[in-house]
Amino acid sequence: MKIEKRFVKKIKLPQRGNVFESPFHKTTFITISKDEYDSMQETIDVLKDKELMCQIRESQKAIKEGRVRKWDEFAKEKGVI
Repeated sequence: MKIEKRFVKKIKLPQRGNVFESPFHKTTFITISKDEYDSMQETIDVLKDKELMCQIRESQKAIKEGRVRKWDEFAKEKGVI
């Protein structure tokens, strides 16, 4: 996407995306890749899902308390590998 220089001025190049500002009003905007945008949307969807966040917190607690085993140990016990 090409942006007309007369409409916006690039003010810095961060690690991800480009930051622009408009000389016509106090608007700053950022361009990011579609992949980055999609990833951010997925993260927001997960954070908004109360049930999923509860499951994540319970899993983190189980790991911290040592109630989780490594997959290879479990698979050997069950004869999977």
